[in-house]
Amino acid sequence: MKNKNIFQQIISNAYVRNILLMVVVLLLFIGGLIWWLDVYTKHDESIDVPSIKTMQVEEAAIVLRQQGLTCEVVDSLYQTTGIPGAILEQTPVAGSKVKKGRIIFLTIQAKSIPLVPIPPLKDFSYRQADAKLRSMGFNNIQIEQVASQYRGLVISVQHNGKTLEPNQKVPKGALLQLTVGGGGVSVADTINSPTVDAEEPEIDPSFFD
Repeated sequence: MKNKNIFQQIISNAYVRNILLMVVVLLLFIGGLIWWLDVYTKHDESIDVPSIKTMQVEEAAIVLRQQGLTCEVVDSLYQTTGIPGAILEQTPVAGSKVKKGRIIFLTIQAKSIPLVPIPPLKDFSYRQADAKLRSMGFNNIQIEQVASQYRGLVISVQHNGKTLEPNQKVPKGALLQLTVGGGGVSVADTINSPTVDAEEPEIDPSFFD
């Protein structure tokens, strides 16, 4: 009875009642906030990203849509093997857990050979021009040596028999022909003769040294 009276005295105190009420309201607010965050972030709800590599983008989009996901192509790579348009890489990778509505970023195989601008190479040394072209993916290069005043310098670059202008684009990896000076024409020859009628010499490997 004594304890009951003490409890009643505490409860009857307006100051204590206000504190208790504030505590209850605070607890209810925190509980409601946790519940809202749990619903808003879809806590414990995730989707396993399916494997879509080797698929075409249209096919992959259907598969992802069924899982509540979308996709976006962000890059393309050209390869001599494989299927044009096929998906090469996906981010996030297959098996990753993501939220519904997540975008899956795709890298696909290019459907056509990319065009590459050929830089100005006239008057470059053969070695410089050859190294530059190979670094750009041109590994099929033919050399034509002609008589010229300066030995070992590039005179022109051709593709399919046509001389290329600086920065003109050709398919990556295409066959290129470099016309390179082989010497054999002096300054006097150039001045005294409007045309130089010289037989095309055999390519001497030493002139590239």
